[in-house]
Amino acid sequence: MFRPILTVWIEILSEQDSAPSIISLLAEAQVIELQEDTIENLPFKRITDEAIRNRLDGLEARYNRFKVFLPLPDPSGLSAQQRLAPTAHALAEIEKSLTTWSQSASSRIERIRHIAAELEKLALLDTCLAALPDSSIDMAVFSETVADNTAQIAPWLAWSDAFDPNLEEGLPDNTFFETFRALDDNEKNAVLLGSCERARLPELEQRLHGRGVRFARVPSRIKGAPSTARAQIRATMDKLDEERHRLQQSVEKVNRDMAMAGVIWLLQRQRWFVDTLDHVARSERFIWITGWVPKNKVDELRRQLEQSDAPFLLGTDTGAGRGTVPVVLDNPSWMRGFEWFVRTFGTPASHEVDPTPLLAFVMPLMFGYMFGDVGQGIILVLAGWLLRHRYPVLGLLIPAGWAAIAFGFLFGSVFFVEQWIPALWLHPLDEPFYILTLPLVFGGILLLLSMFFGGLVAHWRDERAPWWIADFPVMVAYTAIPLFFWSVETASFIVMLALLWRIFAFIMYRLYVYGTVAIVMETVKNLSELLEVVMQLATNTLSFARIGAFALAHAGLGGACIALTMTTDNPLLRALIFILGNILAIVLEGLVVSIQTSRLIMFEFFRRFLRAEGRTFKPLAPPLA
Repeated sequence: MFRPILTVWIEILSEQDSAPSIISLLAEAQVIELQEDTIENLPFKRITDEAIRNRLDGLEARYNRFKVFLPLPDPSGLSAQQRLAPTAHALAEIEKSLTTWSQSASSRIERIRHIAAELEKLALLDTCLAALPDSSIDMAVFSETVADNTAQIAPWLAWSDAFDPNLEEGLPDNTFFETFRALDDNEKNAVLLGSCERARLPELEQRLHGRGVRFARVPSRIKGAPSTARAQIRATMDKLDEERHRLQQSVEKVNRDMAMAGVIWLLQRQRWFVDTLDHVARSERFIWITGWVPKNKVDELRRQLEQSDAPFLLGTDTGAGRGTVPVVLDNPSWMRGFEWFVRTFGTPASHEVDPTPLLAFVMPLMFGYMFGDVGQGIILVLAGWLLRHRYPVLGLLIPAGWAAIAFGFLFGSVFFVEQWIPALWLHPLDEPFYILTLPLVFGGILLLLSMFFGGLVAHWRDERAPWWIADFPVMVAYTAIPLFFWSVETASFIVMLALLWRIFAFIMYRLYVYGTVAIVMETVKNLSELLEVVMQLATNTLSFARIGAFALAHAGLGGACIALTMTTDNPLLRALIFILGNILAIVLEGLVVSIQTSRLIMFEFFRRFLRAEGRTFKPLAPPLA
């Protein structure tokens, strides 16, 4: 607790044929962050996967062509031998299955796509006809295969997604059209019925296409007035839809008969496997897996490898010279939400303190003190519970809400009403001095803890001497500040001891390292820094008074809400004011209090010990499929 788990460098040597089983085991256990070693003198010659990648790219191109007609990946029908087959054998089986499937299903799929295109054209035509008056117009004259192709003038029908009143500008000469509003709620949609010179029709269509206009095609079998033509269109669409449904069912049967869900899973698995091997050194016979494993997981990993059938050699070292060592923040599940604040600041290194366990208690206390109300706390708990999966960070509203409920009982407040339950401690507005003073004591203790954590970090980093010389006397002097309210003599004596300790330790350290040069001036400078840091700490302590100030502001807002409620005799209006006042407090004050809590933690607490020089451990994980 309070220290991240260190990761160690691990090396696993195994046979090439065992690569799928070992990589799968490591991914399922999620205990290793792969990182290929950069040394050049390997005991074997490296190989690459260029040919394998080209085959995979070709298979994926075929898969993507028919993706919407293939099932989702599902390994349930595959044996363990099929799942862990060597890449060359797996790709051969996948290629064979896709080829057989394509020969069986491709003609049906092409027909399905053709039907879909026809249905889209007919749907557009039906929409256009719905806007036309049921007049003596015969839709046969709009047919794509109309017999009279020698006519100089060609009629046309089109749909506009965003009708432009100035549409006539820039059109070919002798082009005329009439506009009919579409029968929908969008005022921009319109149907255009017009004519132009037959030779200029392709040019007209090209120009209007860029202005959001699509021409409707009328099949030769569609005849009669718009209402009659629509009945023919709907009958045709029904027949096409039935045919499409039959074809889709036949394709699904092919998918089931050929177990294509398993084939697609194997294809995606092989892509993941080949991409993973980018971080592994390999020869024709061996694989050499290197990376980082949490120190407390090494023995477990060794046991899992021993239980598998794969031969292996495993070794570990500290990983010196291999970059920044990743770390694992190992906290109980109910604390992990508070890691968000630590990660926002940065990742603690292995020689730093992980303050998450302390935050799990401190932050709800600070929030609850500023937001003490039983009813509003219950609302926060419910909101956090309902939203925790969609927005994980809002899960922190649950402990914050429970703290608000606890302080609500201490303050005797339920939805701002202070008469429903007795206050187990006090009403904030009755004793503002205590409400403001208690956070100062709390802030002082928190700052002392931050300095103590700084000492732990210095000890873990082997930087003990500078901390004992510079920071330890600061802690001593800081603890004496509240003693001035009890005994000036005692407090002054402690401060003097701190000054003497810093002077003595600094001089002895300087003499040991540098000799007698510039000792006097450096000592004066060091003392001034001590006084500056102590005064800065005193100022930081006063920052915690805002906790009490917000607690009083919350109580004051509650009093104003209740007073405003009592200004009317109308019960409905009273209820409305009461509800809106509480909603305003929960939303606005909840946001402000959350920001202030985060600010005090990050700027007054973290910055005294947390350098965030670490890197988060990112384990190899299996593919989502």
